[in-house]
Amino acid sequence: DEAARSRAEAAVLRARSDAVGSDALMAETLAAQHREAVQTARGDAASARRNAEAAVVEAERHRAAAELEVVRRVEAQEEARKEREGLRSDIAGLREALGEALAGAARAHAATAA
Repeated sequence: DEAARSRAEAAVLRARSDAVGSDALMAETLAAQHREAVQTARGDAASARRNAEAAVVEAERHRAAAELEVVRRVEAQEEARKEREGLRSDIAGLREALGEALAGAARAHAATAA
């Protein structure tokens, strides 16, 4: 792993710098620490990018589920509307049949009374 190697390199260079005290070794140590920091930042950025991509996928899944729920509700409302229309039609048919039955009964009553 590049980050682990950079950390090990930085540790070795820090130890050499302590023993020798050289400006060049100190510069190498700082450069190694910088490489380590860059590697860590790259790893953090990659992790953040993966997390962001996962969040986008999850948001899309929720959006699709919400759209599906809207479609289901619209279909249920349409089905309920059709059922109400059918019931209204049935009621109108029953009223008409009742009216005809009452008219027939009235005619029969009038015929027997006459």
